Amino acid sequence: MEKNAPDMLKLWAMREGRKLGWVAGQIPVNQADLSRWINGKVKPRRIYRIRIAELTRGAVPVEAWE
Repeated sequence: MEKNAPDMLKLWAMREGRKLGWVAGQIPVNQADLSRWINGKVKPRRIYRIRIAELTRGAVPVEAWE
């Protein structure tokens, strides 16, 4: 089963033992923006998709958001 980017990001954070607040701080964005991305309300801008890919060391690739 193929996962979407929000699910991949949540799974990565869980596996790494990281809270979403920590993830937001590392991107950096506020928690409300991260929540909207995670809930699928909006997609992050490309600059943030790139940062997420870097932060997760490729576990959530840029293309996963498209």
